[in-house]
Amino acid sequence: MVDKISSVTEKTEEECNVHGDFQNNFIRTHLLYHANQQAISAREILEEVNSHGYNVTEEKIEKQLSHLAAENFLSTADSSYMITDSGKKELESVQKHLKPLYEEVGRN
Repeated sequence: MVDKISSVTEKTEEECNVHGDFQNNFIRTHLLYHANQQAISAREILEEVNSHGYNVTEEKIEKQLSHLAAENFLSTADSSYMITDSGKKELESVQKHLKPLYEEVGRN
């Protein structure tokens, strides 16, 4: 059993093996969260995303950022992405749903 206090680098492969569709949504939520804090780029956010147990490339992050921009959740200038008002509303909606979902399915 993995100690709950241990870092994500100590997680087993099984814990980090998330189906692609779920992983993409987790990553997209994470990207919106950080873009709400400050402008982000794929290169700058890559280490942060992977610190949560993912093993994605800069290209994969860029693809997700581009999708979020196409959906008007992010705007872009050069290689930086900033959250839009629509992105803030989407992030708030996701955050609103996370707590009750975790309370239902996240308990051991």
